[in-house]
Amino acid sequence: MHHLKLSTLAVIFLLLGGLAPAGLTWAADDEPISVRAAVEKQTVYVGESFVFQLQIEGSESPDEPQLTGLADFNVQFLGGQQNSSHSVSIVNGSMQRQSKHGYIYNYRLTPKKAGRLTIAGQKITIDGRTFTTGAIPITSQAPEENDAFKLRMQLEKPQCYVGEPVVLEVTWYISQEVKGFDFNLPLDQEKAFMVAPLPPPAAGANGQTLEFSVAGQPVVATQGHAGLDGQDYTTLHFSLALLPREPGTFQLPRATVACKVLSNMRRGRGMDPFDIFERMNRNAYQTVITPSNQPTLTVLPLPEAGQPADFSGLVGEYSLVASATPTTVRVGEPITLNVEVAGPAYLENVRLPPLHENVALARDFKIPEEMAPGTLQNGVKSFTQTLRVKTADVKAIPAIVLSFFNPASGAYETARTAPIPLSVAAARVVTAQDAEGLAAGPTQTTIAGAVAGIGYNYEGPELLAVEAPRGGIAVNRPALFALLLLPPLGFTLLWALVGRARRRRRNPAAIAARKAFKVLETGLRQLTAQPDNPAGMQQLAHLAHQYLVARLGMPAGALTVTELTARLTPHGIEPEVLNELGALLETFETWRFAGAKVAGVDQQSLADRLLAVARKLERRVS
Repeated sequence: MHHLKLSTLAVIFLLLGGLAPAGLTWAADDEPISVRAAVEKQTVYVGESFVFQLQIEGSESPDEPQLTGLADFNVQFLGGQQNSSHSVSIVNGSMQRQSKHGYIYNYRLTPKKAGRLTIAGQKITIDGRTFTTGAIPITSQAPEENDAFKLRMQLEKPQCYVGEPVVLEVTWYISQEVKGFDFNLPLDQEKAFMVAPLPPPAAGANGQTLEFSVAGQPVVATQGHAGLDGQDYTTLHFSLALLPREPGTFQLPRATVACKVLSNMRRGRGMDPFDIFERMNRNAYQTVITPSNQPTLTVLPLPEAGQPADFSGLVGEYSLVASATPTTVRVGEPITLNVEVAGPAYLENVRLPPLHENVALARDFKIPEEMAPGTLQNGVKSFTQTLRVKTADVKAIPAIVLSFFNPASGAYETARTAPIPLSVAAARVVTAQDAEGLAAGPTQTTIAGAVAGIGYNYEGPELLAVEAPRGGIAVNRPALFALLLLPPLGFTLLWALVGRARRRRRNPAAIAARKAFKVLETGLRQLTAQPDNPAGMQQLAHLAHQYLVARLGMPAGALTVTELTARLTPHGIEPEVLNELGALLETFETWRFAGAKVAGVDQQSLADRLLAVARKLERRVS
């Protein structure tokens, strides 16, 4: 037998697949491609899920197959994974490597009906060639209800309209200890319905809730106790919302729940107490499938007569309430409008009509076209939007309307908010004395008030650049010592510089903060070189916004003086600097939203003041 001795470096090269030392050979890989299908089990119950695999040998990169011939099953893709193996052997100094390449696609199949079913052969394409698996027969048995477990579904109402949310209550009655369970409610395969989750209910009698997925939707179920058919049960209860998509009469597909139940095997007389297989069987579990009832739902079409032009498909009974703050403002100052919508148990599909398309509202207010989708809490969906008054003649925020079809009255109706009275003053004219911060009394009070929430909504692209790392190294050692240390030191330095560059690239916010003042200074220099630029004020406001967002790492969507004060105060920024910053932002707001001219202040003076404030911030903000 030959003894093989390899240096550490050689072993590393071998492990990395590098060059082999002389005398070692690699066996060539020449794998045939084959495909086959496999199942976890071939005898199942209706509603009982099992794993179906497509197994590929000889390739790690097959095309994802498009399953066909599975109409009798609900199909859920569980993902794919490589299934490869590699081995190395050394015989008489000759190294041979053997590799097996493979890939597996996993699916969860659930039979829809009882009988002898077939999983058709599936086509798989690999490197342009098509392979076909064999078909697999499946025996599907109809589950039967027993006294230990029962499953009940109940609809909120037997009749509804297209688009009307209907609550489906599902209760599982349990009288034995179970280990794991799996609900199968094939509504997610029905084109006639959309299934949606409902807000989590209150905890059950024992204060416990469980979270899992049903019909492709997350649910939160409560545990409790109830009686059924003269027997007491522990219960697991959850609700889903059904939104019918088309009219007709539908019997809901049968739901099932599969669970593991202890088989209750006992050791018989004369059995060997040390028989390990007997002891394992005593704790064996068996699968029990419990079927549900099948309630029927009649879905009526929505009437065409009287349907308003702004009807968005909401069906139910809805109400609106609106509030605004502040209600005493100047022209151009922001007002936060909040609209609350109450209605059916399911409100996720509720959207307000675009407020910028409301003629009465758009006539008197500047309204962003974008609107948040709303937040849902305690059965109410809230929408928030920022408005800005255009003129001092505005007396109120007009009514917000929402059209819907009311099943109770059988007619289209409109919910509307009450108008919200406003007190609007003309935009304050900023004088040269205000600009220098020398005015006493009312001027200082007004600037302090601006800190309470001037909205600043300019947005623009961030000017970011990755700063190239700089550095050097000096070695002052004898020549021999230098020759020994320079290679590892150079490698270490290179590794550190690469790591530094990677960290910088991973933290663009830090780069933007470091470069913010230079970007501002360059932008102001270019701007003041064009004194007659008609868009100069907007560009100046954009530069201020861009600097503050980048330097302080604040979100660009709604930069307010309140947020700036909260962010800057811990850095020891003097009150007069904060007041000056507030005055500058108010000047930009007045110019942009009210169209008012700023008395005694020109573009150059504003740029100088902005640069002076930025220098003071740079000295304090780290």
